[in-house]
Amino acid sequence: LVPYLTSVAWGLPFARIGSWKSLVSIAHRLAGVGSLILPIMLATLETLTSSRPPDALYLLAIALLSFNCIFGALLIPRRIPSYDIPTARAFAVGVTLGLSFVGMSLMWRYGQHEWYRPVGYAFALFSVYSTCLAVVDAGKHIHAHLTTPYYHDLPKLDFFKPASTAKQAGLRHQAYGLSDVFSTMFVRPVDPRLHPVTITPSSAAVVYTTSLTAFFALTSLIQLHYARCGPVAMHI
Repeated sequence: LVPYLTSVAWGLPFARIGSWKSLVSIAHRLAGVGSLILPIMLATLETLTSSRPPDALYLLAIALLSFNCIFGALLIPRRIPSYDIPTARAFAVGVTLGLSFVGMSLMWRYGQHEWYRPVGYAFALFSVYSTCLAVVDAGKHIHAHLTTPYYHDLPKLDFFKPASTAKQAGLRHQAYGLSDVFSTMFVRPVDPRLHPVTITPSSAAVVYTTSLTAFFALTSLIQLHYARCGPVAMHI
């Protein structure tokens, strides 16, 4: 929560009224603050009252979480250079998994209702897609870590700053679209010159965290059970 509040306070004075990038950036941060605070408050309320929070507050939390992911996705092509493919993949995995777990929350809340069936089917398919992205991302980091000599002499479980800059490595940014973030970035080869430049290197620490993320993503596939059984799956 503190980093979000700090980034909002820091960014507001630099926001240019009418600038799409600034507005989306601030909206992303504000939605992030709300998506951290409100669910905690609702969980506390549920614990104290032994009852579900009001639908209006729950749906507000869902909206804040969704907007945080969506606005964050819109910023990726504007903030992440085209050559830094691992970092773009990392944000794409975060966005898709965030939305996938929004779907899982909705399933537990409304899955017993017949009207939720098409929504549940859509989120079940999306959970497969988001899990595939997480697994592919982890697999690429594992492969790069094992086959790239640059990573062999690095600290095993430490995070470290890039050893050089993109300019020094001769890397140049080329404009790309939002659709590329969730498709071609997962199949494009990484330029060998990127390894000492990227802020998401295939170090042992990153291999560990991306592998945990991929494992964590598998839990969202419980929505496939809903897709197979429908609302009856929610009756105990």
